[in-house]
Amino acid sequence: MAASAAERVETPLTHVLNAGWAWAGLMVLAGWIARAHLPAVAAAILSAVAAVLAFYAAEAVLLDRPFTSSAGEVEHWLVAIAVTGPGLGLVGALTRSPTLLGLLAGAVVPVGALVELALLPRWVPAGGGTHAQVAAVAACAAAVLSLGVLGWTWPRRRGVATAAPEPTGPAPVRHLPVAVALTAAAAGLVVHVLLPELT
Repeated sequence: MAASAAERVETPLTHVLNAGWAWAGLMVLAGWIARAHLPAVAAAILSAVAAVLAFYAAEAVLLDRPFTSSAGEVEHWLVAIAVTGPGLGLVGALTRSPTLLGLLAGAVVPVGALVELALLPRWVPAGGGTHAQVAAVAACAAAVLSLGVLGWTWPRRRGVATAAPEPTGPAPVRHLPVAVALTAAAAGLVVHVLLPELT
């Protein structure tokens, strides 16, 4: 997604913004914050839409071109969000579960990152230089660390849940605006980081 911005500047961040796992992680994070299934689906979709619109709006301002020039790309990503958002939001909600399903849900983003880096490295330009290498190494390290933490903490989480099961039932819908607000703030942080690089 950040390829057009990368035409002006190349940093590790621009490579991360082009990674499918990064955008999937945003939707999973929103689902995790929202907790309950239906709010998780809504939070994932709304957060990703807000991030995409913020990204292209900032790009239009920073590159001094009309927002409508990116209409085709925006439409493409909105369709992708509509297709993948519900599932990724549910994955985020399920990561809270101490069951095997929760363990598998927690592994979706880090495993996806490793698979993308190993088999689908298109987000790193051919013959990418230092910035691409930094992004790839950092992503691999973060993914492996995440899987390690997940595997280390899961038995304890499962043991605690077995000893004292958490109450069942839907979580309050008030988590939905929190999820959207936090992920929108993350998108704003990305814009803030890119601003000095692109101007």
